[in-house]
Amino acid sequence: MFTINFNIYVPPSSMEPSSPHSPHFSQPPNANFFIPFFIPFFTSPQQSHPNATPHHSQYGSAFFDPQQFFQNLANQSFQNYQQDQINKKTPTTQRAIQELPNFTLTPFRKQIMNDQCCSCSEDASNTQSCAVCLCEFEEQEVLTRLPCGHVFHKDCIMPWIKDHNSCPTCRYELATEDPEREAARLKNMKDRFGGEHGWKVFEISNKIENVLNKVDEFVTNYQCKKQNQEHVTNENLEIQKNQDLRTLQRLDGELMNLTIELDNLEFQDNSWIKKQRKAQIVKIQSILRVLDQLKEEINKTTNRSL
Repeated sequence: MFTINFNIYVPPSSMEPSSPHSPHFSQPPNANFFIPFFIPFFTSPQQSHPNATPHHSQYGSAFFDPQQFFQNLANQSFQNYQQDQINKKTPTTQRAIQELPNFTLTPFRKQIMNDQCCSCSEDASNTQSCAVCLCEFEEQEVLTRLPCGHVFHKDCIMPWIKDHNSCPTCRYELATEDPEREAARLKNMKDRFGGEHGWKVFEISNKIENVLNKVDEFVTNYQCKKQNQEHVTNENLEIQKNQDLRTLQRLDGELMNLTIELDNLEFQDNSWIKKQRKAQIVKIQSILRVLDQLKEEINKTTNRSL
């Protein structure tokens, strides 16, 4: 706490001339002269001097705690923002909602998410639990991934996203039904997330997710084929082996190309881009490890059957 003392402003007529050549010239009012006009915005009379009369509290000494003032201002601004988001509905376009990827949390996907959790501690909560209901993700649950990469239970995020076009975690904005807002939305998103290079990270992230979907589908089909191997001839097993290895090699190549794209963003100074680039590299490395394990298992399985 500190005290602000107000200097009484003396009219020009009672001041000595500042120069003998300018008898009517006077100094401008002291800045303290204006403080009584805006001090009510900082503190109430009861806060500045509980026992003071209205006249004294308005023009006498006032006690102003700047830290408390800005803390109250920040709290009020956040509360106003929250209430504004609740009251203001900005529906997401139906097309954008339909394009959101939904997936079942398989053991393979859970393994990838756990790897991200261990390597990127800042985003650990989002890979382990839903930010809407705060419940941990369980296998076989249906999840929805937003373009920003944050994942939620489908049943949790859909009611929100239909009325609000923003991610509850990072406020990434999806396309809205209001055409006039689209240009401003795109500009705002680019400004917030590192410009064109940040937009590139989003594109790469979505490509990685597409590869992840393919790998997830492959793992599911491969496990089904393993259960029926005893009814397959050795010749057909060899054909399946070659097909599976070619598929894995193709997926491996797609991930390596995406790694090169991420390497091109290595020297960006934006902290958000750096963090997201690291997270995507960790994700690629996790998928590549699974692909290597699958290749090894396929080779061993077919060799035993021959």
